[in-house]
Amino acid sequence: MKFMVKLFLENGKGELYNPCGSSYSYIIRDLKTLRGVKNRIKKYPIDSNTKEIRIYNWNGSLASEMSGLTLLDTIYL
Repeated sequence: MKFMVKLFLENGKGELYNPCGSSYSYIIRDLKTLRGVKNRIKKYPIDSNTKEIRIYNWNGSLASEMSGLTLLDTIYL
């Protein structure tokens, strides 16, 4: 199974957004369970402005930003 982890920050207006860059979106291909993904997230350098971490099941398509993504879990910070 492939996972995509996206970190969402809060802007000055209180809106959540996912900034561009490899520090805010991770693709995980070597783990099989959601529990394993959550344990790996604990090791990531997370910015203090991060408010949510969303974990998606990913089918490997990069055709558009949200194609092939199924939300599995949301971690609120």
